[in-house]
Amino acid sequence: MAQIERSVASPSALSGLPVGSVLSGPGDGASPSDWADMIDRMQHWALASRLGIPILRMERI
Repeated sequence: MAQIERSVASPSALSGLPVGSVLSGPGDGASPSDWADMIDRMQHWALASRLGIPILRMERI
């Protein structure tokens, strides 16, 4: 399994490569709605993959 940066996360990366996690850091000024939309898209891609393993989201507070 590999960790990729969210800027390179795509349907083909999440469905065709052994991606175990997506690195996501602060700094782009995205709204909470933008973040939720991004996670929803990645979740859809992950569930459509061959193994159908969902993404678990962890937030360090």
